[in-house]
Amino acid sequence: MVLANSVSDFYTQQSSTYDKIEGCSYWEKLYLEYNKLVQNHLHSKKPRTLDLGCGTGLTTSLLMQTRNEAVGLDLTWRLLKTAQGKYNTHHFSPINAEITHIPFQDKSFERIICLNTLEHIEDIEQALAEIARICEKGGEFLFDIPSSSIFDVSYFLGHYGKNGLVSALQGMYKNKVMFEWESHDDNFEPIKVKTYRYNPRFFEKLVSSYGFEIVGKRGVHISTMIIPEKIQANSFSPFLSVINKKLEKIDDRLNSFSFFKNHALYILYECRMREND
Repeated sequence: MVLANSVSDFYTQQSSTYDKIEGCSYWEKLYLEYNKLVQNHLHSKKPRTLDLGCGTGLTTSLLMQTRNEAVGLDLTWRLLKTAQGKYNTHHFSPINAEITHIPFQDKSFERIICLNTLEHIEDIEQALAEIARICEKGGEFLFDIPSSSIFDVSYFLGHYGKNGLVSALQGMYKNKVMFEWESHDDNFEPIKVKTYRYNPRFFEKLVSSYGFEIVGKRGVHISTMIIPEKIQANSFSPFLSVINKKLEKIDDRLNSFSFFKNHALYILYECRMREND
């Protein structure tokens, strides 16, 4: 198993297959929830949106429907070129940069989206400081994090090896846990990349300290953790799709309880920059 030299290297090696999620119920479920989150905010008139970690533009496509300006920022140039090819329009601007050094002036955006990205940021405080800096007062910030307090017992049973066991144990008492995420490159060779999982309460306090108010929260992949994440995320299986669909209503009910939301694989947040900060 090869460990990528950097996040950019990891995604460069899977750039041709990055957005081929059809048939993989794990990613279909996650991006369905992403799309719902973004669509719920498209009714509000926000003329300028920044999609941080836009990748190949899987979520950016929704922003194109509003015909307002969207900026897609990503560290991996090859993914960004794919997005640029999809949205060859004056409404979309691709920017190759890091989230910890966003090349825009203060209060430049009315809406900021950051999905399936913050887990790759080692200096999360610097990233949030930059996001807060460029967000207008009253502006929206939509994002997700992987929870360190997950229910997936396969981590404790050695399904992810020593690294998985250590990260699961650390997640019981640490605010931030490093985990080597496993995937495949374009040649279907196994590859790893360092990622970070967060204690939800810690992250919510951190976001609040930068001036954001949390107005919505939802857990994704709660009941589906009866199937190991490693199997789901790398399997194109009709059988798993059937199981995931049957568990959707259960997930909806579990989201009525903060305890279950905090123990989901991913937690989606809707935030607003406070006017008086």
